Amino acid sequence: MIQETSLREAENLIKSLKVVILDFYAEWCIPCKAVEEILEQVLRVFRSRSDIAFLRIDVEKEKDALGRFEVYGLPTVIVFQNGVEVRRFSGVPRNFGVELTRLIKSLSS
Repeated sequence: MIQETSLREAENLIKSLKVVILDFYAEWCIPCKAVEEILEQVLRVFRSRSDIAFLRIDVEKEKDALGRFEVYGLPTVIVFQNGVEVRRFSGVPRNFGVELTRLIKSLSS
């Protein structure tokens, strides 16, 4: 399961882990549910990796997260490697799961 997190905890994990996938969502956002399902599938591929984290921030609870990460629409997924943003996905891109899996494999090898 994707870990629900706070802004502060997300920032700490981004700095300390090799790869972090950070999903910004809201309960009312229907496309966010589709992204969550895809992320859960991708998570299964990397479940055994302790240096990779899949995190979610509810923007209704953590309103400062939108400005901090410059998120202007939902859903948004940001991929970090060693504390640096390397890719951003907005909406539900075609082949999102395949593309994200490939990206994580390349970043974590």
